[in-house]
Amino acid sequence: MALALLATAGCAKRVKVAHIAAPVVPVDTSAVAVVAAERACQDTAKALIDALGDRPGVTVRPHAPVRLFVTGCETLLRPSVSVDHHEHGNEIDSTRRIRLEGRGVALVALVVDHEVQAHLLGSGHAYQGSDAKDSVPAMRRAVARDLVDAVADDLAEQLRPMPRLAARRVY
Repeated sequence: MALALLATAGCAKRVKVAHIAAPVVPVDTSAVAVVAAERACQDTAKALIDALGDRPGVTVRPHAPVRLFVTGCETLLRPSVSVDHHEHGNEIDSTRRIRLEGRGVALVALVVDHEVQAHLLGSGHAYQGSDAKDSVPAMRRAVARDLVDAVADDLAEQLRPMPRLAARRVY
């Protein structure tokens, strides 16, 4: 019986189903304004404008009725260094690898008609690793840029999620 079940499972048809995701807050986000409430959040607000602009049906304009106030932007960068020693007879080679890992967060107040409807917390994670000869400040800038984009993408996904395709087997 189990063999018959396995044989029929291989013959089952696969179909693709679109999962329409619902936003975290049921607010019409077809037109939004993004405001950096703090100077430290300007990059995140710009990245959020870009992330929302890439989504179908969303228009970002300064005087929209739905306003997103970006505040509380923080990043934490944590470096780590690993050293590998290799012996070749009487010689010892050492290789240093630097890994820079970062986490970022931002808080968005969703305001409609001067009334706060919700607070959204966006978070992101980014890392970069390289040999010790590469520039650490360049790595720091790259990770910081990736963190800002990751936080903005997380917030955009909460506000206006994209539908996802899933393959399902039909029996």
